[in-house]
Amino acid sequence: MTTACDEDGFECDAPGRSIETLPLEKGYMRQRDDSEKPIACVGLARNELNCPGGVAAGCAAEGHGEGATCSVCAGRYFFDVEQATCEKCGNTLSDAAPATVASIVLILVGFALLLYLLVVMAGSTKDVKKTGKLGRLRNKLKAKWKIVFVGFNIMASMPAMLPEVTYPRMYGDMLKSIDFLKLDIGASLPLTCLPTSGGGHYQTLLFMTLAPLVVIALVLVLSLVRARCSGDAPPNLATSLVSVTVLVTYLVLPAVTTTIFRTLDCVELDDPKTAGTAKFLRAHYPTRCDAAGPYGFYFFYAVACVFVWPIGVPLLYFLELYRRRDALNPDVGGDDKDAEARAIAAREADLSVVHLQLLYGPYEPAYYLWEVFEMGRRLCATSLLLAFDGPISKLYFSIFLGLLTVKMYAYFSPFISDSDDTLAETINYVVVFMFLGALSAFLQAFDSQLDYFFIGINLMCVVIILALCYSDINREKAALKFALGEARELHKSLSRRFSSSKLGDDLGPGDEAAEAPAPEAF
Repeated sequence: MTTACDEDGFECDAPGRSIETLPLEKGYMRQRDDSEKPIACVGLARNELNCPGGVAAGCAAEGHGEGATCSVCAGRYFFDVEQATCEKCGNTLSDAAPATVASIVLILVGFALLLYLLVVMAGSTKDVKKTGKLGRLRNKLKAKWKIVFVGFNIMASMPAMLPEVTYPRMYGDMLKSIDFLKLDIGASLPLTCLPTSGGGHYQTLLFMTLAPLVVIALVLVLSLVRARCSGDAPPNLATSLVSVTVLVTYLVLPAVTTTIFRTLDCVELDDPKTAGTAKFLRAHYPTRCDAAGPYGFYFFYAVACVFVWPIGVPLLYFLELYRRRDALNPDVGGDDKDAEARAIAAREADLSVVHLQLLYGPYEPAYYLWEVFEMGRRLCATSLLLAFDGPISKLYFSIFLGLLTVKMYAYFSPFISDSDDTLAETINYVVVFMFLGALSAFLQAFDSQLDYFFIGINLMCVVIILALCYSDINREKAALKFALGEARELHKSLSRRFSSSKLGDDLGPGDEAAEAPAPEAF
Protein backbone atom coordinates (compact mmCIF):
# COMPACT_ATOMS: atom_id res chain seq x y z
CA MET A 1 0.00 0.00 0.00
CA THR A 2 2.80 2.42 0.87
CA THR A 3 4.45 1.79 -2.50
CA ALA A 4 1.23 2.42 -4.39
CA CYS A 5 0.46 5.63 -2.50
CA ASP A 6 3.87 7.01 -3.38
CA GLU A 7 2.67 7.22 -6.97
CA ASP A 8 0.67 10.15 -8.35
CA GLY A 9 -2.85 9.13 -9.39
CA PHE A 10 -4.11 7.25 -6.33
CA GLU A 11 -6.47 8.66 -3.68
CA CYS A 12 -4.93 7.44 -0.46
CA ASP A 13 -7.13 9.31 2.03
CA ALA A 14 -9.29 6.29 2.89
CA PRO A 15 -7.41 3.92 5.26
CA GLY A 16 -7.64 0.16 5.16
CA ARG A 17 -7.95 -0.17 1.41
CA SER A 18 -6.39 -3.02 -0.53
CA ILE A 19 -4.56 -2.34 -3.78
CA GLU A 20 -7.54 -3.72 -5.72
CA THR A 21 -9.98 -1.27 -4.09
CA LEU A 22 -7.68 1.75 -3.99
CA PRO A 23 -9.47 4.47 -6.02
CA LEU A 24 -7.82 6.37 -8.86
CA GLU A 25 -7.83 10.12 -9.25
CA LYS A 26 -9.61 11.61 -12.25
CA GLY A 27 -7.47 11.53 -15.36
CA TYR A 28 -5.65 8.30 -14.42
CA MET A 29 -6.08 4.62 -15.27
CA ARG A 30 -4.22 1.34 -14.73
CA GLN A 31 -3.77 -1.80 -16.75
CA ARG A 32 -4.99 -4.29 -14.12
CA ASP A 33 -6.89 -4.15 -10.83
CA ASP A 34 -3.70 -5.00 -8.94
CA SER A 35 -1.46 -2.52 -10.81
CA GLU A 36 0.52 -0.30 -8.45
CA LYS A 37 1.53 2.25 -11.11
CA PRO A 38 -1.25 4.54 -12.39
CA ILE A 39 -0.97 5.88 -15.93
CA ALA A 40 -1.85 9.51 -16.71
CA CYS A 41 -4.35 9.73 -19.55
CA VAL A 42 -3.84 12.09 -22.48
CA GLY A 43 -6.18 14.63 -23.96
CA LEU A 44 -8.16 17.57 -22.70
CA ALA A 45 -7.82 17.91 -18.89
CA ARG A 46 -6.01 14.55 -18.93
CA ASN A 47 -9.04 12.86 -20.45
CA GLU A 48 -11.47 12.84 -17.53
CA LEU A 49 -14.20 11.69 -19.93
CA ASN A 50 -12.55 8.33 -20.57
CA CYS A 51 -10.65 8.27 -17.27
CA PRO A 52 -13.22 9.25 -14.60
CA GLY A 53 -11.20 7.76 -11.74
CA GLY A 54 -12.64 5.60 -8.98
CA VAL A 55 -12.06 1.99 -8.09
CA ALA A 56 -12.38 0.65 -11.65
CA ALA A 57 -9.05 0.03 -13.32
CA GLY A 58 -10.16 0.30 -16.93
CA CYS A 59 -11.48 3.08 -19.12
CA ALA A 60 -15.01 4.48 -19.07
CA ALA A 61 -16.02 3.76 -22.66
CA GLU A 62 -15.64 0.13 -23.60
CA GLY A 63 -14.58 -0.23 -27.23
CA HIS A 64 -13.61 3.42 -27.45
CA GLY A 65 -10.70 4.84 -25.54
CA GLU A 66 -9.10 1.60 -24.43
CA GLY A 67 -5.57 0.56 -23.58
CA ALA A 68 -2.92 2.56 -21.79
CA THR A 69 -3.88 6.26 -21.38
CA CYS A 70 -7.39 5.33 -22.67
CA SER A 71 -6.50 6.74 -26.09
CA VAL A 72 -6.67 3.59 -28.21
CA CYS A 73 -9.82 3.47 -30.33
CA ALA A 74 -11.63 0.63 -32.02
CA GLY A 75 -11.47 0.12 -35.78
CA ARG A 76 -12.82 2.97 -37.97
CA TYR A 77 -12.50 5.39 -35.03
CA PHE A 78 -9.78 7.93 -34.33
CA PHE A 79 -8.81 9.61 -31.07
CA ASP A 80 -9.54 13.35 -30.97
CA VAL A 81 -7.04 14.74 -28.46
CA GLU A 82 -8.87 18.04 -28.15
CA GLN A 83 -12.18 16.37 -27.21
CA ALA A 84 -10.50 13.38 -25.50
CA THR A 85 -12.93 11.01 -27.20
CA CYS A 86 -12.94 8.48 -30.01
CA GLU A 87 -14.68 9.93 -33.06
CA LYS A 88 -16.02 7.92 -35.97
CA CYS A 89 -14.16 8.16 -39.26
CA GLY A 90 -16.23 9.61 -42.09
CA ASN A 91 -16.88 7.41 -45.11
CA THR A 92 -16.27 10.32 -47.48
CA LEU A 93 -14.20 13.47 -47.43
CA SER A 94 -17.32 15.55 -46.79
CA ASP A 95 -17.91 13.59 -43.57
CA ALA A 96 -14.46 14.43 -42.25
CA ALA A 97 -13.86 17.16 -39.70
CA PRO A 98 -13.28 20.64 -41.17
CA ALA A 99 -9.78 20.73 -39.67
CA THR A 100 -8.94 17.44 -41.41
CA VAL A 101 -10.25 18.69 -44.75
CA ALA A 102 -8.31 21.95 -44.35
CA SER A 103 -5.13 20.01 -43.54
CA ILE A 104 -5.51 17.86 -46.65
CA VAL A 105 -6.13 20.90 -48.87
CA LEU A 106 -3.16 22.80 -47.42
CA ILE A 107 -0.90 19.79 -47.82
CA LEU A 108 -1.92 19.22 -51.46
CA VAL A 109 -1.54 22.90 -52.39
CA GLY A 110 1.77 23.15 -50.57
CA PHE A 111 3.01 19.96 -52.23
CA ALA A 112 2.09 21.26 -55.69
CA LEU A 113 3.89 24.57 -55.09
CA LEU A 114 6.92 22.83 -53.62
CA LEU A 115 7.07 20.41 -56.52
CA TYR A 116 7.00 23.28 -59.03
CA LEU A 117 9.73 25.15 -57.12
CA LEU A 118 11.91 22.06 -56.93
CA VAL A 119 11.55 21.32 -60.64
CA VAL A 120 12.59 24.88 -61.48
CA MET A 121 15.54 24.67 -59.08
CA ALA A 122 16.67 21.33 -60.43
CA GLY A 123 16.37 22.55 -64.00
CA SER A 124 18.53 25.64 -63.62
CA THR A 125 20.50 26.11 -60.43
CA LYS A 126 22.30 29.12 -61.93
CA ASP A 127 19.12 31.17 -61.72
CA VAL A 128 18.59 30.52 -58.03
CA LYS A 129 20.57 33.54 -56.87
CA LYS A 130 19.62 37.01 -58.03
CA THR A 131 21.97 39.97 -58.03
CA GLY A 132 21.43 43.65 -57.40
CA LYS A 133 19.25 45.44 -54.87
CA LEU A 134 16.18 43.30 -55.44
CA GLY A 135 18.19 40.13 -54.85
CA ARG A 136 19.69 41.60 -51.70
CA LEU A 137 16.23 42.38 -50.31
CA ARG A 138 14.98 38.94 -51.25
CA ASN A 139 17.91 37.25 -49.51
CA LYS A 140 17.30 39.28 -46.33
CA LEU A 141 13.63 38.34 -46.21
CA LYS A 142 14.49 34.71 -47.00
CA ALA A 143 16.82 34.61 -43.98
CA LYS A 144 14.02 35.94 -41.79
CA TRP A 145 11.47 33.39 -42.94
CA LYS A 146 13.99 30.63 -42.14
CA ILE A 147 14.50 31.97 -38.62
CA VAL A 148 10.76 32.36 -38.03
CA PHE A 149 9.95 28.96 -39.56
CA VAL A 150 12.42 27.14 -37.29
CA GLY A 151 11.13 28.89 -34.15
CA PHE A 152 7.48 28.24 -34.86
CA ASN A 153 8.29 24.71 -36.05
CA ILE A 154 9.65 23.97 -32.57
CA MET A 155 6.66 25.61 -30.85
CA ALA A 156 4.18 23.73 -33.07
CA SER A 157 5.85 20.44 -32.05
CA MET A 158 5.40 21.07 -28.32
CA PRO A 159 1.95 19.40 -27.90
CA ALA A 160 3.11 16.22 -29.64
CA MET A 161 6.41 16.07 -27.70
CA LEU A 162 4.75 16.96 -24.38
CA PRO A 163 1.32 15.24 -24.39
CA GLU A 164 1.26 15.29 -20.59
CA VAL A 165 0.97 19.09 -20.55
CA THR A 166 -2.55 20.56 -20.68
CA TYR A 167 -2.29 24.02 -22.23
CA PRO A 168 -4.75 26.88 -21.60
CA ARG A 169 -7.61 26.70 -24.09
CA MET A 170 -6.81 29.91 -25.99
CA TYR A 171 -3.17 29.01 -26.45
CA GLY A 172 -4.07 25.41 -27.25
CA ASP A 173 -6.29 26.67 -30.07
CA MET A 174 -3.45 28.84 -31.36
CA LEU A 175 -1.02 25.90 -31.34
CA LYS A 176 -3.56 23.84 -33.23
CA SER A 177 -3.79 26.58 -35.88
CA ILE A 178 -0.03 26.38 -36.57
CA ASP A 179 0.12 22.59 -36.33
CA PHE A 180 0.86 22.38 -40.07
CA LEU A 181 4.26 24.01 -39.44
CA LYS A 182 5.48 20.71 -37.99
CA LEU A 183 5.31 19.38 -41.56
CA ASP A 184 4.37 16.03 -40.04
CA ILE A 185 2.28 14.92 -43.00
CA GLY A 186 1.76 11.46 -41.55
CA ALA A 187 0.10 12.98 -38.48
CA SER A 188 -1.85 15.58 -40.47
CA LEU A 189 -3.41 13.11 -42.87
CA PRO A 190 -6.10 10.83 -41.38
CA LEU A 191 -4.07 7.67 -42.00
CA THR A 192 -5.87 5.86 -39.18
CA CYS A 193 -9.12 6.30 -41.13
CA LEU A 194 -7.84 5.01 -44.46
CA PRO A 195 -9.01 1.45 -45.20
CA THR A 196 -5.54 0.51 -46.49
CA SER A 197 -3.62 1.77 -43.48
CA GLY A 198 -5.05 -0.44 -40.75
CA GLY A 199 -4.74 2.38 -38.24
CA GLY A 200 -1.22 1.29 -37.19
CA HIS A 201 2.01 3.19 -36.68
CA TYR A 202 3.98 1.18 -39.22
CA GLN A 203 2.21 2.71 -42.22
CA THR A 204 3.06 6.18 -40.96
CA LEU A 205 6.71 5.14 -40.57
CA LEU A 206 6.91 3.85 -44.14
CA PHE A 207 5.12 6.90 -45.52
CA MET A 208 7.27 9.46 -43.69
CA THR A 209 10.61 7.81 -44.52
CA LEU A 210 9.93 6.86 -48.16
CA ALA A 211 7.69 9.67 -49.44
CA PRO A 212 10.48 12.33 -49.41
CA LEU A 213 12.73 10.00 -51.42
CA VAL A 214 9.92 9.50 -53.94
CA VAL A 215 9.47 13.28 -54.18
CA ILE A 216 13.20 13.77 -54.85
CA ALA A 217 13.19 11.13 -57.60
CA LEU A 218 10.00 12.59 -59.12
CA VAL A 219 11.50 16.09 -59.20
CA LEU A 220 14.62 14.88 -61.01
CA VAL A 221 12.52 13.07 -63.63
CA LEU A 222 10.25 16.10 -64.14
CA SER A 223 13.25 18.43 -64.45
CA LEU A 224 14.69 16.25 -67.22
CA VAL A 225 11.31 16.18 -68.99
CA ARG A 226 11.00 19.96 -68.63
CA ALA A 227 14.46 20.52 -70.10
CA ARG A 228 13.74 18.20 -73.03
CA CYS A 229 10.37 19.83 -73.79
CA SER A 230 11.76 23.36 -73.63
CA GLY A 231 14.85 22.52 -75.65
CA ASP A 232 17.23 23.51 -72.84
CA ALA A 233 20.38 21.64 -71.94
CA PRO A 234 19.67 18.87 -69.39
CA PRO A 235 20.58 19.84 -65.81
CA ASN A 236 23.61 18.48 -64.02
CA LEU A 237 22.13 15.50 -62.21
CA ALA A 238 24.62 15.49 -59.31
CA THR A 239 24.14 19.19 -58.58
CA SER A 240 20.37 18.98 -59.03
CA LEU A 241 20.17 15.94 -56.74
CA VAL A 242 22.02 17.74 -53.95
CA SER A 243 19.97 20.93 -54.42
CA VAL A 244 16.61 19.16 -54.25
CA THR A 245 17.70 16.84 -51.42
CA VAL A 246 18.84 19.78 -49.31
CA LEU A 247 15.52 21.61 -49.59
CA VAL A 248 13.30 18.55 -49.06
CA THR A 249 15.27 17.25 -46.09
CA TYR A 250 15.55 20.72 -44.55
CA LEU A 251 11.77 20.91 -44.39
CA VAL A 252 10.86 17.39 -43.26
CA LEU A 253 13.87 16.07 -41.30
CA PRO A 254 12.54 16.80 -37.76
CA ALA A 255 9.13 15.26 -38.55
CA VAL A 256 10.69 12.18 -40.16
CA THR A 257 13.13 11.75 -37.27
CA THR A 258 10.30 12.02 -34.75
CA THR A 259 8.40 9.23 -36.51
CA ILE A 260 11.54 7.04 -36.53
CA PHE A 261 12.24 7.61 -32.84
CA ARG A 262 8.63 6.87 -31.96
CA THR A 263 9.11 3.42 -33.48
CA LEU A 264 11.97 2.83 -31.03
CA ASP A 265 10.10 4.30 -28.05
CA CYS A 266 8.68 1.41 -26.01
CA VAL A 267 7.41 1.60 -22.44
CA GLU A 268 7.17 -1.22 -19.92
CA LEU A 269 3.69 -1.54 -18.40
CA ASP A 270 1.67 -4.11 -16.52
CA ASP A 271 0.47 -6.71 -18.98
CA PRO A 272 -3.35 -6.84 -18.87
CA LYS A 273 -3.27 -10.45 -20.16
CA THR A 274 -0.73 -11.88 -17.69
CA ALA A 275 0.46 -11.24 -14.16
CA GLY A 276 3.75 -9.77 -15.35
CA THR A 277 4.84 -6.79 -17.42
CA ALA A 278 5.34 -6.25 -21.13
CA LYS A 279 6.71 -3.54 -23.42
CA PHE A 280 4.28 -1.59 -25.57
CA LEU A 281 4.84 0.93 -28.35
CA ARG A 282 4.08 4.35 -26.88
CA ALA A 283 2.90 5.68 -30.25
CA HIS A 284 0.35 2.86 -30.57
CA TYR A 285 -0.30 1.04 -27.30
CA PRO A 286 -1.95 -2.09 -28.78
CA THR A 287 1.40 -2.86 -30.46
CA ARG A 288 3.72 -4.97 -28.35
CA CYS A 289 7.46 -4.46 -28.74
CA ASP A 290 8.01 -8.14 -29.44
CA ALA A 291 11.00 -8.97 -31.63
CA ALA A 292 9.32 -12.21 -32.70
CA GLY A 293 6.35 -10.36 -34.20
CA PRO A 294 6.05 -7.70 -36.93
CA TYR A 295 7.69 -5.18 -34.60
CA GLY A 296 11.02 -6.95 -35.05
CA PHE A 297 11.18 -6.06 -38.75
CA TYR A 298 10.12 -2.46 -38.24
CA PHE A 299 12.56 -2.06 -35.35
CA PHE A 300 15.51 -2.92 -37.60
CA TYR A 301 14.02 -0.79 -40.38
CA ALA A 302 13.80 2.18 -37.99
CA VAL A 303 17.40 1.63 -36.85
CA ALA A 304 18.53 1.67 -40.49
CA CYS A 305 16.53 4.89 -41.01
CA VAL A 306 18.38 6.49 -38.09
CA PHE A 307 21.60 6.24 -40.11
CA VAL A 308 19.88 7.59 -43.23
CA TRP A 309 17.93 10.51 -41.72
CA PRO A 310 19.04 12.03 -38.35
CA ILE A 311 22.66 10.98 -38.89
CA GLY A 312 22.98 10.86 -42.68
CA VAL A 313 21.28 14.17 -43.57
CA PRO A 314 23.31 16.47 -41.23
CA LEU A 315 26.42 14.56 -42.33
CA LEU A 316 25.50 15.27 -45.95
CA TYR A 317 25.14 18.98 -45.13
CA PHE A 318 28.54 19.00 -43.40
CA LEU A 319 30.37 17.17 -46.20
CA GLU A 320 28.84 19.26 -48.99
CA LEU A 321 29.72 22.49 -47.20
CA TYR A 322 33.14 21.46 -45.96
CA ARG A 323 34.38 20.20 -49.33
CA ARG A 324 33.57 23.64 -50.77
CA ARG A 325 35.01 25.60 -47.84
CA ASP A 326 37.42 27.56 -50.06
CA ALA A 327 34.53 28.91 -52.13
CA LEU A 328 32.24 29.48 -49.13
CA ASN A 329 34.89 31.19 -47.00
CA PRO A 330 37.35 32.62 -49.55
CA ASP A 331 40.66 34.04 -48.34
CA VAL A 332 40.65 37.66 -49.51
CA GLY A 333 43.17 38.99 -47.01
CA GLY A 334 42.52 41.16 -43.98
CA ASP A 335 40.05 40.73 -41.14
CA ASP A 336 38.03 43.95 -41.20
CA LYS A 337 34.52 44.70 -42.46
CA ASP A 338 35.82 45.42 -45.95
CA ALA A 339 37.47 42.00 -46.08
CA GLU A 340 34.21 40.37 -45.01
CA ALA A 341 32.31 42.26 -47.72
CA ARG A 342 34.87 41.14 -50.33
CA ALA A 343 34.56 37.54 -49.15
CA ILE A 344 30.76 37.72 -49.42
CA ALA A 345 31.02 39.20 -52.92
CA ALA A 346 33.45 36.47 -53.98
CA ARG A 347 31.14 33.80 -52.61
CA GLU A 348 28.13 35.32 -54.36
CA ALA A 349 29.98 35.31 -57.67
CA ASP A 350 30.94 31.62 -57.44
CA LEU A 351 28.22 29.64 -59.23
CA SER A 352 29.66 26.28 -58.14
CA VAL A 353 28.03 26.63 -54.70
CA VAL A 354 24.69 28.18 -55.66
CA HIS A 355 22.82 24.91 -55.12
CA LEU A 356 23.77 25.03 -51.40
CA GLN A 357 22.54 28.57 -50.84
CA LEU A 358 19.78 27.45 -48.47
CA LEU A 359 22.46 26.21 -46.08
CA TYR A 360 25.01 29.04 -46.18
CA GLY A 361 23.20 32.03 -47.70
CA PRO A 362 22.26 34.08 -44.59
CA TYR A 363 25.52 33.47 -42.73
CA GLU A 364 28.86 35.25 -42.74
CA PRO A 365 31.58 33.34 -44.66
CA ALA A 366 33.36 32.33 -41.43
CA TYR A 367 30.15 30.60 -40.23
CA TYR A 368 29.36 28.64 -43.40
CA LEU A 369 28.89 25.48 -41.27
CA TRP A 370 26.37 27.10 -38.89
CA GLU A 371 23.38 25.39 -40.49
CA VAL A 372 24.73 22.00 -39.34
CA PHE A 373 24.60 23.26 -35.74
CA GLU A 374 21.13 24.72 -36.33
CA MET A 375 19.79 21.44 -37.73
CA GLY A 376 21.20 19.55 -34.74
CA ARG A 377 19.49 22.06 -32.45
CA ARG A 378 16.16 21.54 -34.24
CA LEU A 379 16.41 17.77 -33.81
CA CYS A 380 17.31 18.10 -30.12
CA ALA A 381 14.40 20.48 -29.49
CA THR A 382 11.87 18.15 -31.14
CA SER A 383 12.69 14.52 -31.87
CA LEU A 384 15.32 13.94 -29.18
CA LEU A 385 12.79 14.78 -26.45
CA LEU A 386 11.37 11.29 -26.96
CA ALA A 387 14.55 9.91 -25.36
CA PHE A 388 13.61 11.49 -22.01
CA ASP A 389 11.29 9.79 -19.56
CA GLY A 390 8.71 12.15 -18.12
CA PRO A 391 7.68 15.73 -18.92
CA ILE A 392 9.83 17.38 -16.24
CA SER A 393 13.11 16.08 -17.69
CA LYS A 394 11.93 17.03 -21.20
CA LEU A 395 11.09 20.56 -20.12
CA TYR A 396 14.31 21.10 -18.17
CA PHE A 397 16.37 19.89 -21.13
CA SER A 398 14.40 22.10 -23.53
CA ILE A 399 14.87 25.18 -21.36
CA PHE A 400 18.60 24.49 -21.00
CA LEU A 401 18.94 23.95 -24.76
CA GLY A 402 17.02 27.16 -25.47
CA LEU A 403 19.23 29.23 -23.16
CA LEU A 404 22.36 27.67 -24.67
CA THR A 405 21.11 28.53 -28.17
CA VAL A 406 20.40 32.13 -27.12
CA LYS A 407 23.96 32.43 -25.78
CA MET A 408 25.45 30.93 -28.95
CA TYR A 409 23.60 33.36 -31.22
CA ALA A 410 24.36 36.34 -28.97
CA TYR A 411 28.08 35.49 -28.77
CA PHE A 412 28.83 34.55 -32.38
CA SER A 413 26.25 36.67 -34.29
CA PRO A 414 26.58 34.40 -37.35
CA PHE A 415 24.23 36.24 -39.74
CA ILE A 416 25.36 38.77 -42.33
CA SER A 417 22.55 41.16 -41.37
CA ASP A 418 22.47 42.49 -37.80
CA SER A 419 18.67 42.45 -37.93
CA ASP A 420 18.79 38.70 -38.55
CA ASP A 421 20.98 38.23 -35.46
CA THR A 422 18.45 40.26 -33.45
CA LEU A 423 15.52 38.25 -34.81
CA ALA A 424 17.21 34.90 -34.14
CA GLU A 425 18.00 35.87 -30.56
CA THR A 426 14.41 37.11 -30.05
CA ILE A 427 12.84 33.94 -31.50
CA ASN A 428 15.04 31.76 -29.30
CA TYR A 429 14.04 33.76 -26.21
CA VAL A 430 10.39 33.22 -27.20
CA VAL A 431 11.00 29.46 -27.45
CA VAL A 432 12.53 29.49 -23.95
CA PHE A 433 9.53 31.39 -22.58
CA MET A 434 7.17 28.91 -24.25
CA PHE A 435 8.86 25.98 -22.50
CA LEU A 436 8.83 27.89 -19.19
CA GLY A 437 5.11 28.43 -19.71
CA ALA A 438 4.63 24.73 -20.48
CA LEU A 439 6.45 23.90 -17.23
CA SER A 440 4.11 26.23 -15.33
CA ALA A 441 1.10 24.64 -17.05
CA PHE A 442 2.26 21.14 -16.08
CA LEU A 443 2.85 22.21 -12.47
CA GLN A 444 -0.54 24.00 -12.56
CA ALA A 445 1.01 27.29 -11.49
CA PHE A 446 -0.41 30.68 -12.52
CA ASP A 447 -3.36 28.98 -14.25
CA SER A 448 -5.46 32.12 -14.66
CA GLN A 449 -2.62 34.16 -16.18
CA LEU A 450 -1.01 31.58 -18.46
CA ASP A 451 -3.31 32.25 -21.42
CA TYR A 452 -2.39 35.92 -21.43
CA PHE A 453 1.29 35.08 -20.95
CA PHE A 454 1.41 32.71 -23.94
CA ILE A 455 -0.59 34.96 -26.25
CA GLY A 456 1.33 38.08 -25.16
CA ILE A 457 4.72 36.52 -25.85
CA ASN A 458 3.65 35.37 -29.31
CA LEU A 459 2.13 38.76 -30.18
CA MET A 460 5.35 40.46 -29.09
CA CYS A 461 7.26 38.07 -31.34
CA VAL A 462 5.03 38.90 -34.32
CA VAL A 463 5.48 42.65 -33.75
CA ILE A 464 9.27 42.29 -33.66
CA ILE A 465 9.25 40.20 -36.85
CA LEU A 466 7.15 42.79 -38.69
CA ALA A 467 9.30 45.65 -37.40
CA LEU A 468 12.54 44.02 -38.56
CA CYS A 469 11.07 43.14 -41.97
CA TYR A 470 9.82 46.72 -42.35
CA SER A 471 13.28 47.99 -41.42
CA ASP A 472 14.91 45.86 -44.14
CA ILE A 473 12.35 46.91 -46.74
CA ASN A 474 12.75 50.55 -45.72
CA ARG A 475 16.52 50.30 -46.20
CA GLU A 476 15.98 48.80 -49.64
CA LYS A 477 13.40 51.29 -50.92
CA ALA A 478 15.08 51.36 -54.31
CA ALA A 479 14.64 47.58 -54.62
CA LEU A 480 11.01 47.84 -53.59
CA LYS A 481 10.37 50.61 -56.13
CA PHE A 482 12.11 48.53 -58.79
CA ALA A 483 9.94 45.50 -57.93
CA LEU A 484 6.76 47.58 -58.06
CA GLY A 485 7.84 49.08 -61.39
CA GLU A 486 8.48 45.61 -62.78
CA ALA A 487 5.03 44.51 -61.60
CA ARG A 488 3.39 47.51 -63.31
CA GLU A 489 5.27 46.86 -66.56
CA LEU A 490 4.25 43.19 -66.45
CA HIS A 491 0.61 44.23 -65.89
CA LYS A 492 0.74 46.63 -68.84
CA SER A 493 2.36 44.00 -71.06
CA LEU A 494 -0.28 41.42 -70.18
CA SER A 495 -3.06 43.97 -70.73
CA ARG A 496 -1.70 44.82 -74.21
CA ARG A 497 -1.43 41.14 -75.11
CA PHE A 498 -4.97 40.49 -73.88
CA SER A 499 -6.32 43.46 -75.87
CA SER A 500 -4.50 42.36 -79.03
CA SER A 501 -5.75 38.81 -78.63
CA LYS A 502 -9.32 40.00 -78.13
CA LEU A 503 -9.11 42.29 -81.17
CA GLY A 504 -7.78 39.41 -83.27
CA ASP A 505 -10.69 37.21 -82.19
CA ASP A 506 -13.23 39.93 -83.11
CA LEU A 507 -11.78 40.45 -86.60
CA GLY A 508 -12.16 37.77 -89.22
CA PRO A 509 -9.38 36.66 -91.57
CA GLY A 510 -10.67 39.02 -94.25
CA ASP A 511 -10.82 41.90 -91.80
CA GLU A 512 -7.24 41.23 -90.72
CA ALA A 513 -6.17 41.36 -94.33
CA ALA A 514 -8.05 44.62 -94.84
CA GLU A 515 -6.50 46.09 -91.71
CA ALA A 516 -2.99 45.14 -92.84
CA PRO A 517 -1.02 48.06 -94.37
CA ALA A 518 -0.58 48.06 -98.13
CA PRO A 519 2.93 47.34 -99.42
CA GLU A 520 4.93 50.36 -100.35
CA ALA A 521 5.40 51.08 -104.03
CA PHE A 522 8.90 51.21 -105.34
